[in-house]
Parts: sequence; C-alpha cells; structure tokens
Amino acid sequence: ELDADDKKEALDIGNLIDRDQAMQIAQQSAQGQPVKWTLEKDNGKAIWEVTVESGSTKHEVEIDASSKKVIRSEEEN
Repeated sequence: ELDADDKKEALDIGNLIDRDQAMQIAQQSAQGQPVKWTLEKDNGKAIWEVTVESGSTKHEVEIDASSKKVIRSEEEN
C-alpha cells in the first residue's frame, strides 16, 4: 500500500504513450536504433528518456509522455 508521499509521486500510466510509441518518436528525432529507455517523473510530468545509437554516436531523446512532444534531443560522443 502506498503512503501519501508515494501516491503523489506515482505515475498515472493510463494517459501516457507506451514504450513502443516513445521509441518511434525518438527514432524520428535521431536516426539509429533505440537501445535504452526509461519512464520518469520530472517536475510533475511523465518523461520518456530514450537512448538512440547509430555507429559510435548516441542521442539522448526526452519525450513528454502525455503530449508526445520531443522536449530535448542531444548528441553524445
């Protein structure tokens, strides 16, 4: 059973995009293969973080899990 603090931090996944949708959006933003993904809550919003790799290049793509909008896409070397 969740206490009051846990209930505030819990994600309501009923209105969020699923992992497959998040990976498709990430691939449209950064070409390559999704290799890692996490769903987190940041400032009250559910955010998918997807790592996309193409060769030696990695992209970190953050997607708003409610609106499906890319919040950030950053290349890492």
